[in-house]
Amino acid sequence: MQVNGKKWQIAIEDVQALHLNDFREGNIISDFAAFSGEDVPGGILEILFAPPHPAAAERYHAEHARLLDAKRALVQAGDAVLVVITPSYGAEFAALGAKLEVFPITSDDS
Repeated sequence: MQVNGKKWQIAIEDVQALHLNDFREGNIISDFAAFSGEDVPGGILEILFAPPHPAAAERYHAEHARLLDAKRALVQAGDAVLVVITPSYGAEFAALGAKLEVFPITSDDS
């Protein structure tokens, strides 16, 4: 990714879930956020772990709620990281993994 003319690379270890939608040439990032050791903003985990069909049996809805609670607890405890890239144009991105690394790309790296 590029911010103010400087290129950055991100690496997410042990990805548990990933969502990438509407990837386009010339994606423009509006916001980049990483959450670990804090509360998870509402709705993001639901993007990564879609709920069952509304007509599905209640046990599937209860299981889904437990899954979201477990993933939320991992992030809150700092045992997982939730990465979200919000676009001005192009791809929406969200990922849940064990660790995030962000580092600049030098001219020797490109």
